[in-house]
Amino acid sequence: GHQAITGGLAMDIDNEDSEEEIVVAPGNYGADPPCFQTLLKEMKESLTDVDIVERHVNDPAWKPIFATMTPSNFGLIMAQVDSMFDEVEVAVLVAHNIENFTCQHVAEALKKGNDFNRSSMIEKLLKYCKDFPAKEQVIKSVLTPWELTVTERAFQQEALSKEHE
Repeated sequence: GHQAITGGLAMDIDNEDSEEEIVVAPGNYGADPPCFQTLLKEMKESLTDVDIVERHVNDPAWKPIFATMTPSNFGLIMAQVDSMFDEVEVAVLVAHNIENFTCQHVAEALKKGNDFNRSSMIEKLLKYCKDFPAKEQVIKSVLTPWELTVTERAFQQEALSKEHE
């Protein structure tokens, strides 16, 4: 009798697995067209924002959505990231794919993201800003005096590396 129970259990587990696989199959995401609204909707409905963004930035059909993303839309994405520990990673993934990434993009991300991440966000995103250091004031204007102190080094280092490009 023991064999039969083990066999039965194994069957149940197998069924659960295959059901799960169907749920996460990439095919399901094809239902909605690649557009900013789809991205926001998927992020709203999911807790694995990094996975969603990672999959889309690597999909040629989605390239234009990221390439032309406005600062305010970049901010909206930051607002959708469920875990504050994923925010910076999502920001970098997206920033890397925005063709004309600017200081304004960073400022919007800072306004909408978690306060805890603000200095790391700056450290990681400055290098993508096409208008840095010329427009660095756009970012600095949304920072507290303390954040300005904490991030001063990041601003200086990035300005130096831009000079040497």
